[in-house]
Amino acid sequence: MSPSLSTTNRGEKESFLMNPDAAPRIPDKRRIPRIPMGVTILIPHLQLKLLCHNLSNEGCFFKETDLGPMGETFFLFLDPPEIGIIIVEGRIAHKGEDGKGTGIEFISIDPPEKIRLAYFLEIFQ
Repeated sequence: MSPSLSTTNRGEKESFLMNPDAAPRIPDKRRIPRIPMGVTILIPHLQLKLLCHNLSNEGCFFKETDLGPMGETFFLFLDPPEIGIIIVEGRIAHKGEDGKGTGIEFISIDPPEKIRLAYFLEIFQ
């Protein structure tokens, strides 16, 4: 007789409690995981050219840079190698815990640009 689903699940839970090292990896809380890589991003209104090390289809994060107050929106020019400039409108959605760092959520990107960005990110996954 095979064990029921509840018995199987209970066994896995007990195994986890008895051996925390056997715990499954906790997935990234973001809907779209960020890819660690270096991509140049131009921010025209601030006259800044930054290297972003944390990029996804829906946003990016700059570790050491304060780009403005929460909620501020502006255009960014992503320059991934071999893909060409991708223009997105972003909104400051997160500030780093130590006051440094800015998380940008992409709020508007033309469909062809979104496809190019997705293609670039897929190469590095």
